This record gives sequence, structure tokens and C-alpha cells, in this order.
Amino acid sequence: RNGYTVRLINKRQEARHFALTVSGLPAGFAIEAQGVPSAAGKPVVDVPADTTREVRVLVMVPGGAALPASTPIEFYIVDTDNGEKASASDFFRAPPPN
Repeated sequence: RNGYTVRLINKRQEARHFALTVSGLPAGFAIEAQGVPSAAGKPVVDVPADTTREVRVLVMVPGGAALPASTPIEFYIVDTDNGEKASASDFFRAPPPN
């Protein structure tokens, strides 16, 4: 499990809702945004008008998943109203093998 802080900035004059997803990990991973409801397995973050919101995100892979020490991943947000997208890159750090 790795934890990330995702910062969403809404510069518009109306509230926006963003679905959060991650790519680059093997099947069976899970994503959870603390204090944020999910829809269809994706956290949906509400950001009020002209506001920045930080969300703590946990990304978990199944036990025993064979991953290199550092796996590149991509975070995506999609505006649930109009489909606009943005992304950011990071790394998933796996524990060293025993």
C-alpha cells in the first residue's frame, strides 16, 4: 500500500466533481480516497467553486503481486459533468523481496 496526497484545483465559479483513477498497476489493485465517496469503484471528489482541495489517496496491490521496486503510475481525474481530463505521474514503491 502506498499513500499519496492529490491536490485538485477548481478555478471555475461552480462546484466540480472529479472521478479519480490510476493506471500502470497489475489487475486487482484498489484505490481509496479517504473521506470521499466512490461511484463505480472510483472515488469522486467534490471541489467547491474557486477552491483547492487536497485528498489523501491510498493505492493497494494484492499481497504477493510481483512488482519491481519502483513502478511508474499515472493518476487521472475526469470531470463527471463534461468529461474534461487531467493527469499526473508518480511511482508505486514496492517493499524489497524477503
